[in-house]
Amino acid sequence: MSRHPLLNPKIDYVPEEESAAKARYRGFGADVFEQIYFAIPSLKGRFTFFRDTATNDLWSVCYMTPRNFGLQLDPDCEVICLWDSECHEEIGYWPPQLTEPVSYAIEKIRERYITND
Repeated sequence: MSRHPLLNPKIDYVPEEESAAKARYRGFGADVFEQIYFAIPSLKGRFTFFRDTATNDLWSVCYMTPRNFGLQLDPDCEVICLWDSECHEEIGYWPPQLTEPVSYAIEKIRERYITND
């Protein structure tokens, strides 16, 4: 089982290769990583993927300087969770993102974590 400071210590996460995570996860936001890599190419290869065997969620941690961030996809709630050690945001089909939650998530990643891209 794997631990990262951004992940819930009460959950036993299993590390997953990116290709396996993408093949397994077919829910809401399934193409978010392709869209992130297209919009912010410097993030390709910076994510580590995890699986919680009790859910169908996709969990990931992006290793960045000055701070890492987590990205979770939840197919049941249709939400993208974006968080770090200081903030947590749930992004879905409600204001202010309404119709484009993936684009909104990418905008927040760029604002919070990208210093030069």
